[in-house]
Amino acid sequence: MRFIKKLLQKHKAPQEPKIENITFSQVLDWFDKKTKNDSENTQKTIQKQLDSITKAEVELQKKLDNLENSKLKNPNIPPKAKHILEGSIEHYNTKTREFSTRTALPPLEFDAIEEFITNFEERLADYTQSTNKSKQVINEFFSHELRDTNIEIKKIVDATAQIKETIEKSSHKTRQQIKLLHDELNKRRELIGGQDDQSHALQEQVSELESDKRAALGRVQRLKHSNTYQELEETYKKRDKLAEDEKRAKNHIRENFTAIDKSLRKYAHQSVHKELINNYLEDSIGALVSDLHLRIIQVFKDFKKAIERRELDFKDDKIKNKTLHAIDYLDTAVLSRMLTELNNSQRQLLALERDINSHKVLQELKEEEYKIEHYNTKINKLKDQIEDLQVKKKRFDVSEIIKKLQELIEENTNIKTIIEEDDKQTRNIHKTTKRKKS
Repeated sequence: MRFIKKLLQKHKAPQEPKIENITFSQVLDWFDKKTKNDSENTQKTIQKQLDSITKAEVELQKKLDNLENSKLKNPNIPPKAKHILEGSIEHYNTKTREFSTRTALPPLEFDAIEEFITNFEERLADYTQSTNKSKQVINEFFSHELRDTNIEIKKIVDATAQIKETIEKSSHKTRQQIKLLHDELNKRRELIGGQDDQSHALQEQVSELESDKRAALGRVQRLKHSNTYQELEETYKKRDKLAEDEKRAKNHIRENFTAIDKSLRKYAHQSVHKELINNYLEDSIGALVSDLHLRIIQVFKDFKKAIERRELDFKDDKIKNKTLHAIDYLDTAVLSRMLTELNNSQRQLLALERDINSHKVLQELKEEEYKIEHYNTKINKLKDQIEDLQVKKKRFDVSEIIKKLQELIEENTNIKTIIEEDDKQTRNIHKTTKRKKS
């Protein structure tokens, strides 16, 4: 039985990651707590590496002193070569001591250590370039001593590289990535929050305007159901009837003049009243209204005589007789009656239009309808602005950033997280704190 239990334990399925719910504002503090042991171990490792740099720097100073005090195995070298050698040793020692003393070790803080590594790599590149020639000269005479100094420099360089590698493998790098994502997420949330605030403010304006619009529509309905408006409706009916009378009067004039149009147009070429005839041909109603003394009657008399004298050609007697009948009908009494009917209709219609336009209830209706139109314009404009904000909001989608955050956290802690929005009270506290800091 023990054997079977052990066998089952060996083939036991891997443990599923834990699942924890955290709020957005807790992400960094939560990650720091979960990776506290890793951070402490990383700091201990870095401290050992910093100690090895300190030890190598002490040894380097000794090796530089040894190089400076070294004696030539063959003192009988040319003075010029000796001068070049001494200058090279002095230059190399000065640059190396300067490089070593400027390698001030940082405090045991990740940001400070990363800054130290960046500065060290820049100084190392400058130091290597500035000492290449002097090292070549020294190597010809003091290769062993130079090798001893290079060994200590290499220890410093290697220890610094190890510190960099330690940080790269630590949870600190992940924390930096999480911090960047956290900041970007926070920025987008603030933008979304600002747009939500704008949308809410605009929506409130829309609600107020729609309330005002409903009130105006209510007033319109009340006005239309009032006794005063009913009286106005009756006036509208009278106006419409008079408008029909005016239309009939005008049609009557047009129809009678249309009947003699073609033959009158022919007669115009030989008449001394050509201009008057053309006026009637172009606009019979306007010409009749303007013809105060009914000069057209004399034209009709002359026109009739011309027909009777056969001065005008007709296709047949039927058309000729029809024209003569129309001329006889349009005598002074008929034209005067036509004109009187038209004038009476227009005069009464004009009077009614004045009454309608001056009616108080109509003025009130126009004011309310103008307000409703104004409300509609403003509401539509505000709704367009709200729609634009919704389109912009989609560009600041935070789901991808949250997904990346969750993946980074799980890779480093083996814990699945559900990152939730802070409650309203917490968000207000964070906003207030941020304002105080700024």
